[in-house]
Amino acid sequence: MPKTKAAPKGGRKKKKAPSDALPLDPEDQVRHLQVQVDALQMQLAHKADLAAHASSSCESMKKEVIKARQRYAEETELSLGVTRDMTRQYKSMQEDLLNKIIERENNIQNLKDDSDQTAKSHEAAIREKNFAIRTKEAKIVALELRMEEICTECAHMMSSCRNKISEKIVDRSSENVVMSINSNLKKVNLLEEDSTG
Repeated sequence: MPKTKAAPKGGRKKKKAPSDALPLDPEDQVRHLQVQVDALQMQLAHKADLAAHASSSCESMKKEVIKARQRYAEETELSLGVTRDMTRQYKSMQEDLLNKIIERENNIQNLKDDSDQTAKSHEAAIREKNFAIRTKEAKIVALELRMEEICTECAHMMSSCRNKISEKIVDRSSENVVMSINSNLKKVNLLEEDSTG
């Protein structure tokens, strides 16, 4: 590869200092100085315009910053107000919810108590009815036994009465026979007396 030539040291050649230049005559110096003054005045005016514009921009920015701070303060206050309102509403809703929960729990407890009381009353009523049923059943059994006893007694009484009636019937029939015999004997005796007489 071909070697590239190195750049000369020091770069571009330095211009000679103004002191090395030819001296100017006074008129040229005045014109030169006037040009410099005019240039400096133009720079000064430009910088003054820039400073005025910067000052105006700064004032405008200050006003915008003040307005932004005011807006921020207002929005912060509004946000705080909304937060306070929401907090109050949340606390109110929370209290309402807690009150409703407590009320529901009380209702549930009352219903449980009523249910327990009803169950106890129901059990007591069932026990009483069972006792009444057992008592009635015992009475029925006792009555059945008594009825059997009465029936047995009635059967004995009827049998005894029948026997007595039968005996009386027999006695009466025998008495009638005896009476008829006696009557017949009397008649025979009377006939015999009449025949002998």
